[in-house]
Amino acid sequence: MISFASWNSPWQPSDHNSTNPVVSRQALILLAFLALIWGSTWPIMKIAVLAFEPWTFRAYCGVLGGLGMLLVLKLIGQRITLPTDQLRLALLVAPFSLGGWFVFSALGVGLMGSGRAAIIAYTMPLWAIVFARLILQEPITPARTAGLLAGLAGLGVLLSHDFTRISDQPLGIVYMLCAAIVWGLGTVFFKRATWREPVAVIVAWQLLGLGLPVTFIALLTETPLPDADAMAWLALAFNIVFSTVVGYVLWNRIVLLMPAGVAAIASLVVPVTGVLMGAMLLHEAVGWREMTALGLVLGAILLVMKEQPRLKGTSI
Repeated sequence: MISFASWNSPWQPSDHNSTNPVVSRQALILLAFLALIWGSTWPIMKIAVLAFEPWTFRAYCGVLGGLGMLLVLKLIGQRITLPTDQLRLALLVAPFSLGGWFVFSALGVGLMGSGRAAIIAYTMPLWAIVFARLILQEPITPARTAGLLAGLAGLGVLLSHDFTRISDQPLGIVYMLCAAIVWGLGTVFFKRATWREPVAVIVAWQLLGLGLPVTFIALLTETPLPDADAMAWLALAFNIVFSTVVGYVLWNRIVLLMPAGVAAIASLVVPVTGVLMGAMLLHEAVGWREMTALGLVLGAILLVMKEQPRLKGTSI
């Protein structure tokens, strides 16, 4: 049972309606990088999970991602240990901020198309806004409501030609909805905690904390070294380095730069970016659905970006 009695929000209510142009630019730049990385992750993850079983795939991401991040931090002179209370807090939050997503998304994307899985996963803002209201007492403002509706409408437009194919994959839908709900809850928990250490160090220990039990399950139930081709290993390496390590550091940094509900709505740019990148890289058609969805999601982000608070000095 997780107790939040000793957790303090990293931003104060009095800052909620303040504006800070520097933070706004920083958040937007980080969001742009995250959209490119996570937008390209879905088709690449599909390649990996077709070759590696789900628990094995996430074991590699967790253990190698965590160790690799700590090694890089050590090489650049960063202290990589955490005080006991920070380590305990990181491991308590990890099953929600990383673990549920790790497991459910890997299971779900193996059962359905990567694009459809991504769109279902990004119902996350709906759950994050509800949890942020219940746990952080973040207001559900008219701007956030309008932004959420606009963003979800954009995803609905993307999905409008594919409802029949999704209904044929009920277990995949269940897994991806679970991934979205736990991710939304984990976003709020990460925001609720008081972090005194750099985000990269926190995420590295969270990855290791999750990677060890996942590796144990993988060794008991799956084949740790499958007969995978070079493309599958490259897809795995991309997911470890970019999607897991870089992506989660960027995402958690964004969560600390703005209210959890605002960050969740801003994340809706990721699946739209994925569709557009698929068009550029795989020559997939881009039509009115894609352009309408992009417009709705960008509008959603513009609606909520003015509500972000001032940064409270947590380093990346």
